[in-house]
Amino acid sequence: MGRAIRSGARRWINRAPIGLRAVAAVGVLLGLAVVTIGLSAALIFDQHEAREDSHHPAVPVSSAISTASLHAKGAANDERGFLLTGDRMYLDQFHMRVGVARDAFDQATASAVGAEIRYIDQARDGFERWVAALDTEFALFQNGDRTAAIDEAVGANRDLRKSYEAALAQAQVLADQAVDQGASAVDGPSSWTAVILAILAIALVGGCFVAAWLVRSVIVPLNALVNVLSGPDR
Repeated sequence: MGRAIRSGARRWINRAPIGLRAVAAVGVLLGLAVVTIGLSAALIFDQHEAREDSHHPAVPVSSAISTASLHAKGAANDERGFLLTGDRMYLDQFHMRVGVARDAFDQATASAVGAEIRYIDQARDGFERWVAALDTEFALFQNGDRTAAIDEAVGANRDLRKSYEAALAQAQVLADQAVDQGASAVDGPSSWTAVILAILAIALVGGCFVAAWLVRSVIVPLNALVNVLSGPDR
């Protein structure tokens, strides 16, 4: 049945006027050109939008939260170091890390969006309460009441630290999810590149076949007709 359909189509094409064949061939070539140009333009547009989305502040927020978390944990280690040794070096390091953590909180707050803001604010407020409580703890230790200072460290002050760390961890999760979504937005259009290239290759091959058909079905018969019509004049 397929052979009969192809044979019928071939007879219909051969019976069609040469002018109609030429118009049809040129139309197919133009159609392939329009399709390939349209697909290429769509790919470029999608990639441009993906790059615009990738500038979302998720990356600096995630980095700032990570910095705040790192230096807050370092400050907690300095607290323990001071309570164990009484060395003021740990106090100096503690205040330095607190300053860096505060700067990181400022950076995160400046770029945060949506639910990130709430968790960052909770973490910042909890961190500041913890720092204020440690000032009292350190004063107790330096005044000679080391037992009371250690009790504060392993009791109420530890609870304050756990509270702000939980909020900070949740803010980190949200920021990392936003980063992953931004990466997916960039990778999505790029995954279509292979498909577009395959379609372009098919269009190129199809254009070659149409051009060959145009030569065989239109130009060759047209040349033969011209030769016949011009024969007696020679």
